[in-house]
Amino acid sequence: MIQSVLCYRSDGKESQLVPMKAKSPSIGLMIAEDAVSQRVTSSASMAATLKKRKSPKRLGSKGARSPAQKSSSKFNKNVKSKICTRFTFEEKKKMAEIRMNRTMNGARSPKMNAQMKILQELEAQMLAASPINKQKEDQQDEVDAKGICMEALKAGQINAYVDLFYLIHRGKSKRPDVDPAKLPFISDKLQRAEVLEEEKKYKQVYDCVLDLANYFREAGDISSALFFYNKCLEAANKIVKESPQLLQESSKALGEAHLDLRDPTEAVKFLLLGLEAHVDSKDSSSTQKEIRKSLAAAYEMDAKFTMEKDLEKAKQLLLKALNEVKILGVDESIARVSSLLSQVHFRLSKETGFSAEEKGNHLSTALTYSRSHLELTNKIKDLKGEGDARQMIAAILKEQGKESASIEELQKCREVANSSDDLEARYKAARTLGESELSRRRYKEAVRMLEEAFDFAKQTGIKQQIDEVRVALGTAKGKMNIEGFMNVLQEEDCLEKVLAWKSHRKGGFSQT
Repeated sequence: MIQSVLCYRSDGKESQLVPMKAKSPSIGLMIAEDAVSQRVTSSASMAATLKKRKSPKRLGSKGARSPAQKSSSKFNKNVKSKICTRFTFEEKKKMAEIRMNRTMNGARSPKMNAQMKILQELEAQMLAASPINKQKEDQQDEVDAKGICMEALKAGQINAYVDLFYLIHRGKSKRPDVDPAKLPFISDKLQRAEVLEEEKKYKQVYDCVLDLANYFREAGDISSALFFYNKCLEAANKIVKESPQLLQESSKALGEAHLDLRDPTEAVKFLLLGLEAHVDSKDSSSTQKEIRKSLAAAYEMDAKFTMEKDLEKAKQLLLKALNEVKILGVDESIARVSSLLSQVHFRLSKETGFSAEEKGNHLSTALTYSRSHLELTNKIKDLKGEGDARQMIAAILKEQGKESASIEELQKCREVANSSDDLEARYKAARTLGESELSRRRYKEAVRMLEEAFDFAKQTGIKQQIDEVRVALGTAKGKMNIEGFMNVLQEEDCLEKVLAWKSHRKGGFSQT
């Protein structure tokens, strides 16, 4: 190829710029370095030579030019149009030294100044085009990655090559980049899995792709982990009669990976597949427990996603979750799912389209689940859970028209909250009790509870809580003052009392 470089050819009289052929960029750089050095050192002699030549007379409108003028014009044209390859650090340093020497040597001719300016512009262009160190490192990593891909292709492992290619070239996807240091490990596992699959050694194939799936899951790349867990499931299905435990393990891993991606529907599908696998071994019972635990979590997650759209479907999902946790016998999980079922039934009782009897049934069911929640929280000594359960029970009793029983539950809830250091629970208990007293028109008790809740809100520093309880407290105080004023007006001697009150004001009302 033609390498665009700066080069000078001296014949003793003049110098000019000519393009040179170079077989590699390094040769072009060497020629460029010599050219710059020679050009700078021969500037004085060339200027002297140009002064001796006389310009010929102009011929016509264009006129004729001397060889020196042609040389200078050719120099300007070629320097502007021909861009060298990148300068190395040594070349840049040498050019800087030459410029410094020229500055120290004194003034230059106008023509030399113009030519030097062109050289500086050329150098600035090349510096702007030169990559930074990080880009060089990235290029080296890319070359290494491509080399690893090509090794798989040369070995005849087409599937391994394709998988590596997509792992490396992720473009603008949101998946995390693959660590270049792990590419040899990934390539080795992929190539071995492909060879073993051709030999129909599916147990070894399963082990290879399982290592890859676990690596990507630990690295936080769940999507890539799912891809390899699916390969595990494919290998397990081919030897399900000889090794049914592999089907159970791969199904469990796929379900848990989908849970990590917050996809409970797919998670349930694979977890149920794992439960259906018939495995007779000691490890199978522990694996089944783990599957049931994940299955209950998937049902619960799906119910929470569905609760805002379809309460009936959410109820069915929570019943399935409750069945799983009861089989496991975990009190904490049973209490949590019972609490959710109570909330769903309570919300169902407030929906339109139900008869009074159906609403009553929903409230009764919600109360049953709430009392079960309360019993379990007392058993495991969960004070926060106990407070939540009592508040729910109080809300249900209030909806059923049992105001006194509701207040008693709220008072117990406040006692439980005050026995802990949880400011959030204490604020919630005091505010709920104050609002309940306000609805019963017991304004004095409401003000006392809401002032307590206001103090807790200020300690938590949560602006929304402070604003909400401030509004409730202002309402309670206003209604309490109005009630007191109305009581005064209803008395027989109310006028005398008003005049007596005014007479004690500053300024003396009785003197006016």
